[in-house]
Amino acid sequence: RCWSALKVLVAFRSVLVLLPLYLVFKNTQPKDFDAKKELKRVLRKENLPDSHPDKPKGWLGKMATKAAASLAGEAMTAAGYKVRHDEFLGCIRIAMVELDLDGSTCMWIGCLNKWYFVRQMNAEETS
Repeated sequence: RCWSALKVLVAFRSVLVLLPLYLVFKNTQPKDFDAKKELKRVLRKENLPDSHPDKPKGWLGKMATKAAASLAGEAMTAAGYKVRHDEFLGCIRIAMVELDLDGSTCMWIGCLNKWYFVRQMNAEETS
């Protein structure tokens, strides 16, 4: 008898914790996904932590990376791309961008009013 009451208490506590989290994620889903803009952010290495050695340092490094990212982003998307949207548990959005140039696929997760880059998969990984 004591164990069943404990199980009910644990289940109720889980609902009290998970329901507010679900509502926060549901209400802060980003509305739009701009594939070119998000791809350029990745190419500018904005998703890297400040301590990462590949992150551009200083004004000149950031400007050079930004210019290179704009050119590379336009070149990669000029050949064409496909965007696929999915939802996970109704509260997290997933965007997949397949680039026609090299067949690679980039993946973002949208939650808390922002798109977060997850990874890039080359053509061999996606097939």
